[in-house]
Amino acid sequence: MTDPVVLAVAAIAILALGLAGGWFIGVRSSSDSRRSRELEHKLDQILQEKKAYESEVTEHFSETARLLNNLTRSYSDVHGHLATGAALHHDVEEVVVLVKIKVLDDVVVVCRSDGSEGGK
Repeated sequence: MTDPVVLAVAAIAILALGLAGGWFIGVRSSSDSRRSRELEHKLDQILQEKKAYESEVTEHFSETARLLNNLTRSYSDVHGHLATGAALHHDVEEVVVLVKIKVLDDVVVVCRSDGSEGGK
């Protein structure tokens, strides 16, 4: 029927193709595995950088809030100081209850309760 030599050659050829295919798949999966490790490392690095950036942003806005609170307190202190100084350094008849202070084009206009305006 079939010659044993042809059968042996066919078996060797199939074995050779199987080995070559296995080697190719092994090399490819090794390359894919290395690439996968590189990508995981890069992802970890990016996530650490993102976390550091988020921390910096949080710190920046916390400091900004603290400075704005200080500015608000300082403004309030200056306003109180000016109001006290106005009351202490003017005759009682000249001191009129300040209703509000408006800033218009860098000119401070003081609106008094009698409707008159005093300016800088």
